[in-house]
Amino acid sequence: MSKKRAQKRENDLSSSEEEDFKPKKLKSEKSPEVKSKINIPEKETDDEGNEYYSLGRDRRISLSSFKGKRYINIREYYEDKKSGEMKPGKKGITLNALEWKNLLAVADQLHLSQEE
Repeated sequence: MSKKRAQKRENDLSSSEEEDFKPKKLKSEKSPEVKSKINIPEKETDDEGNEYYSLGRDRRISLSSFKGKRYINIREYYEDKKSGEMKPGKKGITLNALEWKNLLAVADQLHLSQEE
């Protein structure tokens, strides 16, 4: 703010108005009361017998095997209009054991940085 504007603002405000004047809070300052509840999803089974956990908004995480190796799949699903079944969409990621461990390590660091 320029000096002229600051002086004009000081002159315009009376003493009672000065007491009422408070700067606006930034949106990033959230009160600690406004925390989203974390619901731990229950294990579910699809039509083919595969177990998965729902992450919300048609997203699922599951464990799979391919050529003797285990993978974690995080994928979006959609409802097939013809059959009404939930089918995997194009968006998703498959992680091997090392990538999964790295993701968990990074997730802990991200969680700690959000608390500060």
